[in-house]
Amino acid sequence: MAECRGGFVNGDHQVRFVKRLTRLKIQDQDNDDDGDDGNEHHSKHTLKRCLSTFDLTALGIGSTLGAGIYVITGQVARQSAGPSVVIAFAIAAFASALAALCYAEFGSRITKTGSAYVYSYVTVGEFVAFIIGWNLILEYTISVASVARAWSANIDSLANHALSKYFTQHLSWHATGLAPYPDFLAFAVVILFTFILCIGVKTSSSMNNIFTVTNLMVITFVFSCGMFYADISNWNISNSSIPHPGPYPAQGYGGFTPFGVNGLFTGAATCFYAYVGFDSICSTSEEVRNPQRSIPISIVLTLVVCFLAYSAIASVITLMVPYYMIDPHAPLPQVFAIHGVKVARYIIGAGAMCGLSASIMGGAFPLPRIVFAMARDGLLFKFLSKIHPTFKTPINATITAGSFCAVMALFFDIAALVNMLSIGTLLAYILVSASILILHYQPTDEAIPNFSDDNQIELIQHSTNGQVNNLQDVSELTDYGSVKGSKKGTKITNSDNQQSQDHRPLLDNQLDNDTLSELEDDHSGDDGKQPTSRSGQIVIKCVVALCITIMALHLILIKLSQQLAHRTWWTILLVCCIILLILVLIYIIARQPRNRQKLGFQVPFIPFLPILSLLVNIFLILKLPPPTWIRFAIWMAIGLSIYFGYGMWHSKEERQIRFCHKLPLNEDSDDDGYSSKRD
Repeated sequence: MAECRGGFVNGDHQVRFVKRLTRLKIQDQDNDDDGDDGNEHHSKHTLKRCLSTFDLTALGIGSTLGAGIYVITGQVARQSAGPSVVIAFAIAAFASALAALCYAEFGSRITKTGSAYVYSYVTVGEFVAFIIGWNLILEYTISVASVARAWSANIDSLANHALSKYFTQHLSWHATGLAPYPDFLAFAVVILFTFILCIGVKTSSSMNNIFTVTNLMVITFVFSCGMFYADISNWNISNSSIPHPGPYPAQGYGGFTPFGVNGLFTGAATCFYAYVGFDSICSTSEEVRNPQRSIPISIVLTLVVCFLAYSAIASVITLMVPYYMIDPHAPLPQVFAIHGVKVARYIIGAGAMCGLSASIMGGAFPLPRIVFAMARDGLLFKFLSKIHPTFKTPINATITAGSFCAVMALFFDIAALVNMLSIGTLLAYILVSASILILHYQPTDEAIPNFSDDNQIELIQHSTNGQVNNLQDVSELTDYGSVKGSKKGTKITNSDNQQSQDHRPLLDNQLDNDTLSELEDDHSGDDGKQPTSRSGQIVIKCVVALCITIMALHLILIKLSQQLAHRTWWTILLVCCIILLILVLIYIIARQPRNRQKLGFQVPFIPFLPILSLLVNIFLILKLPPPTWIRFAIWMAIGLSIYFGYGMWHSKEERQIRFCHKLPLNEDSDDDGYSSKRD
């Protein structure tokens, strides 16, 4: 029997627009169906759990490292940081770890496919979740298409550019935004990977493992071989020994940081994007055998391995030759050629091809799962939520997403769209960090420290708005990470079911005082305090104000940098006031009682690590160039037309409300079993 989880009440058919936008994901109806029909429906919408910790780690490493390690290390060393590129990668790794730890905790809390999309759905609301999901689709699409074109260009380079010369001569065109010629090889490789993804998650994961392990073996060879030619004096070159010193920053001024501290942090900002990719691990939650354990471990291992790999290659390059001699386009083949090791060119080429292949898989793997999760929730078209009965893969989502990526790779100039990769990633990082910060100060059920993979996870709405859905037919709730039917679950009883209907709109029913007192008595933390709905509301408001204040601070630092450099009094005063306000908000948040729920993994140093993550990611997103925001606005206009024209009215939460109150159901309600149950 479907559970009525609140919304419309008898005689009240008006729901405020804003409540639809902010309603939270409660639980998947797929997981609640009983009987044969329910089992058939559950099987119809369930992915196969077969991935191990090693599979997840290989997916994360392949998606993060790719072939960029063979290029980006040389670019940053030559153009920004010099030998201090090793420090730049360490700074970037620390900044990435801030968001990664937040992802790891969410992976331990919620084992549902969808990554940042589902995380924001259960904490912030439906509208924000759609925006995050829609931008993750764009991020992964551009990632796959751009890497496919790089894969094609690498093959073309090995063939002495025969392919590009032929297509330029016979099929070239000159159109703004389009590639110089259609890249049929990139199109074909995306279609090939799409086919592999369709025939089974274990098959595609095994191929990715092969690519990733081969890439790591090549990196190990490069480091081991290169250290024979290392010269520590290349890390302390004097300015007088540089052939053509100046103009700054063309050659730098020698030493370990030839481009100064500014160059070091500029390089660190570039290196930050080299760590993007670990979030793909979280999109596979429903296909992992033990997600609560495997996801946090895989995310941490991915960052550690990638940091070691980037640092190793950066060290070798800058130790083998002076930084000013590095070729930023092909650094590794060049430095080995200088020392007469020409055979390394072919080994590096093989590693680059494996890295590119793993990177394509790393983007093509999570993309259809984001689409599938949104379609299963009703925010995208229902046919995209179909799972193949034999292969247990999201077949329609995989074919649709793969075809879209292939067309992008065939026709479009991806270089002009690459900056849009960053928007989806940084928005997701910001939302996940803010959500973790909020969750740690909300009243939740502490009784269940962990949950089993074999049980279905109930995503019960948290009182992030100080409110809980009005459940007409249900009197017992469990919170995030609770197990359906668990004997340990603490019961939260809605003892005010007879209250006035005028005070029970969608997402507007308060927990009564007796219930809150029960929670405080039963679940008092080490300090004797337990968060309440009031303290949770304070934290939510402070986090929103904190994000706005941080944004204002960064805008001032970016737009008024010259005035600050000249020590203009009013800009300094303004910055000091904003910093003071940020410190006050942090103090207020830190003073609120924290939730003591035990999880498989928790972010340490709350609230400071999530706040540091907000500081870093808000700064980076504001640094993106204006054309990127224009393209982003066009993409969002397309997405919002889908949401307001389809998703809002076909959302699973919307259909649940209509079912419970016997309102007209939309045309795809049969897929959820609502119509048959009503009859």
